[in-house]
Amino acid sequence: MLGTIFFLWHLLSLRVPQKKVSSLELWNLTSQTAGYKKFTLLALIIYILLVITLAHPAWFVKGNKYLIVLDRSSSMMTISTKNTTVFDRGKSHTQKLLQRFSTFDHIEVLVFPQKQYIEGTREEITKKLAQTKCTHIPANINQMLSNIDFSAFDDVFIITDGTQKIENWPGKKIFVGNTTTNNLGIIHFHSQQIAVGKWRVFFAIKNFSTRNQKTLVTAFTEKTVLWQEKIFIAAQQITSQSFLINSPQVKTIRISVQEKDNFSLDNTLRVAKTKMVLTKIPKNHRIFARLFSKIPGIATVENNQPTDYFTCEYNQKKTTVFLNQKPPWANKKPVENSPELFFIAHPLWDWVLPNIRIQRAIPLQNFQGEALLQTAKGPIITYSPQYLYIGFALHESNWPTLPSFPIFWVNYFDYLFPHRDNFYCALVDESQTTVQHDQQKFYNHINETESNNVGLSTADIVEIPSSFSLKYTLIIRPILLGVCILLLLYLWWKE
Repeated sequence: MLGTIFFLWHLLSLRVPQKKVSSLELWNLTSQTAGYKKFTLLALIIYILLVITLAHPAWFVKGNKYLIVLDRSSSMMTISTKNTTVFDRGKSHTQKLLQRFSTFDHIEVLVFPQKQYIEGTREEITKKLAQTKCTHIPANINQMLSNIDFSAFDDVFIITDGTQKIENWPGKKIFVGNTTTNNLGIIHFHSQQIAVGKWRVFFAIKNFSTRNQKTLVTAFTEKTVLWQEKIFIAAQQITSQSFLINSPQVKTIRISVQEKDNFSLDNTLRVAKTKMVLTKIPKNHRIFARLFSKIPGIATVENNQPTDYFTCEYNQKKTTVFLNQKPPWANKKPVENSPELFFIAHPLWDWVLPNIRIQRAIPLQNFQGEALLQTAKGPIITYSPQYLYIGFALHESNWPTLPSFPIFWVNYFDYLFPHRDNFYCALVDESQTTVQHDQQKFYNHINETESNNVGLSTADIVEIPSSFSLKYTLIIRPILLGVCILLLLYLWWKE
């Protein structure tokens, strides 16, 4: 950067050779135009070079390496809607992800249990994925994730029904948004053959909601109801029962739970992707507050405590931004005389989200009320006696159309604070329309060859709340840099 400015300054300081002018008229004409084109051209070159330097240009287009982990355990056999299993919806969701990746990206799909790696082009992966089937084997997702080298991938997507809580996040990249459910779910069942054509079926149902419920449990084949009973389940409790079935023709038994609590999301399959970085920098907030208050496009609001997650708006939909790594201040109470902290939230370099704005923040320690207010006019500032937050609106591109374009400040803080703590954030869509599910039935399968088939009911899949872009959003940057070099060589040759 400094070398570029020095070179241009030296070029402008070169003296123009003196030439004799034959007439006063020619002198007047020369004096009006001399240096005008050169000055304009060099001014344009300076601006372009400054933009390129600030934006860290990509010298070549290099794709990312992605891993998609797809769960096909027994719980994924749950039928959600229109006789479609959760696994089918997961495969459909994976195919949508494949279409959003760049042709430069390297993609791997890991299907578990019974590990199966699928690699190749998007078309090849789609064909192989269509032939992949669900299994009747329960899976331990945490054990599976512990055997994956996540450092070999730029980003990891985990597609599962959320029946198991992920204990160890894969690095700082991805987490599955759903870890608990709000409704009733069949958490265990198995069948035991007592005699020919006679079966005893055991099952356990958990009430995941915070209130007592009555539900209708039904066991049936494709055409015949074999057993039915109303069951009362206390809030957050588990009820276990068993019943006998006499039917020599039974091959598959299904159990349904008719929910009555009207929650729209029951163990919803969610996928989340890192979209922002929350950076903690030790600095006196008053200096930066004064600095940022002078920048156009910044709105200032107040906050009282550090936050665990934000609530945002994405395309007029409510979206929650979670920290998938617990920050060090999560279990610490603020100290009056502690060093003041500076926070900046900015989009990751290789992703640009359209039309998203921070709406409010939920604090870690006993805070009532909204902390961050929504704004559609660029970055926002919120500060307290001890903390300052800077939130950049992610709908702004990397090109400096505003004086407060994000990349400038990101590079500035990279230089000023090289040793800082980053906490990666992920977005999970919370905007699904509430639907009455009184008459909806969620199915779990029992096959006669399976003695312990575990499953939970699932309602729907929530899409990733973003649109994908290329790894480098402005491929034109190296082209502009080449043009600048050619223009400088031309001017040098003319001199």
